[in-house]
Amino acid sequence: MHHASDLLHIAKLLAEDAAAIKETYRYAWASYYLKEVVKAVIDDGVNVLDSPVKNQ
Repeated sequence: MHHASDLLHIAKLLAEDAAAIKETYRYAWASYYLKEVVKAVIDDGVNVLDSPVKNQ
C-alpha cells in the first residue's frame, strides 16, 4: 500500500502540472495511466487480503 500511495502522489503532481501549464497535456495522460496502474495494484492487494486462507 505504501508503493500505491507513492504512485498516487506522483499522479497527483502530474495532474497539477497538466492543469497549470497549457503545454503539458501529456502529463494529464501520464497521470491518467498511472492512476489506472495504482487501481490495479490496490485491487490485487484487496483480492489477496480478502481471499480465504487455506490450512494445510
